[in-house]
Amino acid sequence: MSDATGGAPQAPRGSGEHPICWVEIRSTDLQKAHDFYGTVFGWELSDFGDTFKVHYAPGHLGMGFSKGWRDELPNSLFYIAVPDIDDVVAKVVARGGELVEPKQPIGPDMPNSAIVRNAQGVHLGLFDGAKSPQPYVPAPWTAPEPVEPNTVCSVEIHGGTDLSEAENFYGGLFGWGTASMGPQYMMYDPGAGVGGVFQGHTPQAPVMIYIYVTDVMAALEKIVASGGKQIGEAAAMPGMGMFGYFSDPNGVVLGLIGPAGN
Repeated sequence: MSDATGGAPQAPRGSGEHPICWVEIRSTDLQKAHDFYGTVFGWELSDFGDTFKVHYAPGHLGMGFSKGWRDELPNSLFYIAVPDIDDVVAKVVARGGELVEPKQPIGPDMPNSAIVRNAQGVHLGLFDGAKSPQPYVPAPWTAPEPVEPNTVCSVEIHGGTDLSEAENFYGGLFGWGTASMGPQYMMYDPGAGVGGVFQGHTPQAPVMIYIYVTDVMAALEKIVASGGKQIGEAAAMPGMGMFGYFSDPNGVVLGLIGPAGN
């Protein structure tokens, strides 16, 4: 995922008004998720009802682990902060998308969420309760300071076969900045929270959540020893770092990013 110069272009910073404010993954066995992510990344997962656990990292993107997802939903999901869910749903539908889960409160006296699917086939959540601003987290390969280890650092999203559609959708609705990396990849930057990449080649992997680690190879060894599986071989991307992939004990595939050479 590099450009012709061996580096990655930096997307212009977006408006910051509609960041990715939450990510979730399917966790059919919550105890396995609790033990695995605690052992590998040092995360503390707290109960939120009988079918959900949450991990909060102060100043970083929070993550949910859901046992109650319907089969038709993907294994990974991201939520975007919006002030008016109904308005955004109407705009998504007008652009060829559809409403998948209607607006409903997350819990008593809590904000609302909804899930839509856009014309590129990607499910995305909407959340109207992100009251506090999301700290800006630049991409690991452009960050002026080292990224904090064991935090979610990037979200890769399928953008369709024509990435200009993703550029128009996320840029038009949410004010995200974008920069092309050729026909298969496009950088995006919401302007707050984490950014990532649109990819145009793998619709069967609509969302890939990446966790930053200081040593990808060591993390993969720990993942395997803790009940996960390594997916393929880790590889260095020029100008970006080392990338690796794994599936957790519940079968969800996630990515790792770390310094090149580790």
